[in-house]
Amino acid sequence: MDKEQLAAQIEERINKEPNIDDIQVIVLRDETIETADYFVFFYQSKRYMETGNYSYFLVGNAPIIVDKITREKYITGTAHDIEFYIEEYKNGLLGKW
Repeated sequence: MDKEQLAAQIEERINKEPNIDDIQVIVLRDETIETADYFVFFYQSKRYMETGNYSYFLVGNAPIIVDKITREKYITGTAHDIEFYIEEYKNGLLGKW
């Protein structure tokens, strides 16, 4: 599975989750972090990305880390910068998504 397939898989899963405003989410492919071992996918409301209107801006949308070997997905958080959560992932401290 390549980067694009994983991004599509993440979009599909997030968009299936129930939410109050029926917001469609897209993975920000240009912002994806890729290393030899993992991807970090960021996402945002499709409507915000199309309009720039902050009324549609998502908050609390924690990035998803995908292990390239196992394809396991891990949820991060929003209280710290992404480097903190990458270290947590490397140390086996993040929960699977």
